[in-house]
Order: sequence, then C-alpha cells, then structure tokens
Amino acid sequence: SYEYKFIRPIRWITALFGTDVIDLEVTGVKSGNVTRGHRFLGTEAVVPEAGAYQEVLRGQHVIVDVKEREGMILEQIESLAAEKNWTIAVKDDLLEEVLFLVETPTVLFGTFDPSFLNIPQEVLITSMREHQRYFPVLDGQGQLLPFFVTVRNGDKRSLDVIAKGNEKVLRARLSDAKFFYEEDQKLEIKDALSKLESIVFHEEIGTVGDKVRRIRRIADQIGEALQISGTDSESVSRAADICKFDLVTQMVYEFPELQGVMGEDYARKAGEREDVAKAVFEHYQPRSASDDVPSSLVGSIVSIADKIDTIVGCFSIGIIPTGSQDPYALRRQSQGIVQILLAKQMPLTLSQLFDIALGVHAELRSLDRQPDDIRKDLVEFFGLRVKKLLSETLRYDVVDAVISAGFDDVISVVSRGEALMQAVNSGDDFKTTVESFNRVSNLAAKAEKAEVQEPLFVEEAESNLFRAWQSITADYHTALSERDGAKALALLADIKEAVTKFFDSVMVMAEDERVRANRLGLLASIDRDLKQFADFNKLVW
Repeated sequence: SYEYKFIRPIRWITALFGTDVIDLEVTGVKSGNVTRGHRFLGTEAVVPEAGAYQEVLRGQHVIVDVKEREGMILEQIESLAAEKNWTIAVKDDLLEEVLFLVETPTVLFGTFDPSFLNIPQEVLITSMREHQRYFPVLDGQGQLLPFFVTVRNGDKRSLDVIAKGNEKVLRARLSDAKFFYEEDQKLEIKDALSKLESIVFHEEIGTVGDKVRRIRRIADQIGEALQISGTDSESVSRAADICKFDLVTQMVYEFPELQGVMGEDYARKAGEREDVAKAVFEHYQPRSASDDVPSSLVGSIVSIADKIDTIVGCFSIGIIPTGSQDPYALRRQSQGIVQILLAKQMPLTLSQLFDIALGVHAELRSLDRQPDDIRKDLVEFFGLRVKKLLSETLRYDVVDAVISAGFDDVISVVSRGEALMQAVNSGDDFKTTVESFNRVSNLAAKAEKAEVQEPLFVEEAESNLFRAWQSITADYHTALSERDGAKALALLADIKEAVTKFFDSVMVMAEDERVRANRLGLLASIDRDLKQFADFNKLVW
C-alpha cells in the first residue's frame, strides 16, 4: 500500500524523548513506548523513558549494545577453544555478519563426517563460512578438524537439538561440494581452456581466452627482460597458459573466491609441474593490501602479467578510476604490481612493463586510444600508487622529494626514500648539507647549459669543488644504478664541505661573462646529478 521502503516490515515504532512519546506515524504504524523483545524468549515491554531502553530489552533477551554482544560471542568462542584445545578461525567479516544476526548470542559446536576431509580444506571452510555462517575448527598445525562452531540467537536450552539440525544442513552442503569437486576432476585442462573462449572478459577487450593469450605474451617478455632461466621460462609460459582454466569448473562457479585455489589443486592432480600449479594460485596474489605477494618467481611474473594486462586493457578503452569508482579494482591491481616488484626486488622498471603490455595489446587487438596517451595516464596512475606506498612509512616532504627525481624504478625510489628519511632524522648536520645543495640548485637555474671548462677556473675553491665532484661521480652513479640509496646519499654528503667553501669564497655572478657562465655550468652539472637522487628543495624543516 505504500512506496516507502525499509529493510523489514514495520510492526511497531518506539519513539521517545525522555519520558515523552514522540508522536509520529510511518506507513500506518503509530509510535508509542512499547517495544518487543526476542521473538521466542521475549514479550511486549513498556520503555518508561529513553535511558531505560537497553535494560528493558536486556530483560526481553535482546542485547542492544553491539560491542557487548561481540564481546559475548568472542568470550564464548575463546572459552570453547580452551576447553577443547581447538583453534577456532574467527574471520572479521564473518564475525560482523553473525554479530548482526543474533540478539542473545549463544555459541555451540557440531560435527561432520571426517570422510569429507578428503576434500581440500579451503573448499570445506568456504562452504561452512559462505553458506552456513560457521566458524571452522583447526588443530595446532592449522589443519581442519571435523567440527564447526556456530552462534545461536537464543539461550542454552536444547543446544543438542540445535546442533543436530545444523549438522544435517551442513552435511547436505558438504555433499554438494564433494560432488562438484569430484565432477571437476573429470574435466581435462585443455577442454577447460577451450571453454574460456566463450566467456566474455569485456566486450571491447575480448574473451577470457583472449586475455590468457595476452598474459602469456606479456609474461614471456617479462621473463626475457629479467633474463630468467630456461626452466623458469617454460614454467612461466605454461602457468600463463592455464592460469584461468579453473574459472569454468563447478566449484569456482559455486564459490568464485576459490579461483586459483582450485586451479592449483586441479593442476597438481592433472600432473602439472609443482611450480606451475603453485603459480596458478599465486597469480591472483596479492588480493588485497594485507595479502601476501607470490612466493615464487614464476607466480610473481604471471601475477604481474595478469594485472598489467587488465590495467592496460581498461585504460585503452577509457576505463580509468576516478573518485571512488573503480569497478575493475585497477587501483588494487596496480598496488599489487608495485608490491611484487619491491618484495621480489625485480630489476624491472614501470616503463618497461608499460611498453611490453602496450605492445602486446597493439599486436593482438586494435587500440581505441593512442599508445602515448595511454602511457601518460599509466605513469600518472602508478605514480599515485608509488606515492601511497612510500607515504606509509615516510614523511610527506621526503616522499615528494624522491618522487620528483623519478619513480620509474620502484626499488630505487624506495631505497632513496628510506635513505633520505634516515638522514633527515639524523639532525642539524644534514640540514646544513641540504641547504648547501639548495644553494647549488637555486643558482643552477640561471645557467644556460651544464658545461664546465677547467681552464676558466679562477679561484682554488671552484677547482676544489670540481675535483670533489669528479671524485665521487662514478661511484655515485654506480650506487644509483645498483639502487643503493644510502651509499649514493653518503657520497653526496662528501662534497658538502667543498660546496660550502665554494660559496664562501667565490662570487658566482662574476663580471666576466665566460667565468660566470662556467661557474653556473659547474653548479648546473652538479645539480643535474643531485636531482637524480631527490629534489632537496621540497624538504621542509
């Protein structure tokens, strides 16, 4: 009869200000001071004044306070775990869901047939959590036990009857999972791969089969760039070829969150090499900011290939995250690439990665946008991801300083950032070093070109500065190429004294035009190399 929408049918409205009833009506229901408690354990009850609301409902078997209810659940779970010597896996999102399904929480446990343990435990755990809202029970080694824990909305009466009812429902769920698992193993990988050709990834980018072919090309080229061994190269190619085959299995259709988990298990059972099977699971990692990166080189390469393929594909058709809109989780995937490059210390630059992915896309499909425009957007997008990563541990001005010197090499920018942060925290001595660098930079801006002619040196201090710089240049550039930020910064600090004496005794803006240009050229050449480490002007003291 009404267009008004609410999550449940409105049966009553309790609306109080102090002891006064607030007179209102919603969909024909008038307000009052009467509430109702637990459906089976409670009755109608009068709330005499607003402050008595929680206690009145407590008397009707409803724990209103969310934190109190959560504490009751956790306390009972911990008590049961201690009594049985179990580890009860409490996942935060499941705890939150259960928390809002109950009014008077009572924890109980049940059992299931141990024969189901022949199925991978991830399948059983997912079935218990997703379908039944049960908490799995593990032993000390993290292996699943044939028990489950659930939370009843009610008191402790007839818990054995409640447990038997839950056991009956779970038996049906696990029987389904067992059936799917056994049926999936009849499907050969090559047949599964052919089915990917009919699954659309995106209408403008192609099918999942098309995506797999691009992943293979990208992964192979990443392997070449990293100069991996022949054995690893073969594994990368095979893992890339089959990384998505489990998407057509019944188990993943039923539980999409098991993609990769089932792929690893089925690939191993089909006789694939161990590193290939493992990579099928790992190529989805990291699934979130808190997830682990792939442990293997093969898994890491295929993971990067999969993620950059999705990002470049989306960018090529104009799908670029803005604001909170990110339907293809491109931010998370780009953050994952940055995490892997850093964690695995891969000597692969972002520009190399962009070139590889753009080249493969251009070869295998027509691009809607110009590659240079796509690359420009990619640089900006990944720059924000690198900045976010650095900002987790470094001061904002330090982040800005090292980002300004370039972030194409993720390992380098992190190394430079950590070294600079440590130096900034070391005290006033480094502050004076930075001040001398900034004087170099400010005057270098007036130079027409960075060119030095030794015969034009007039003062000893400018010759000394030139020699001091020349003495560290080779080692400095080697340290940068080796991504050793601490060593590179230490070498820069070695010329501080020569810079200070230069400014104390040399008039840079000399009347002689050639001398002046030579001095500015010296400062410009030094500044050019300083800015390969950081823009020290961005540091805030």
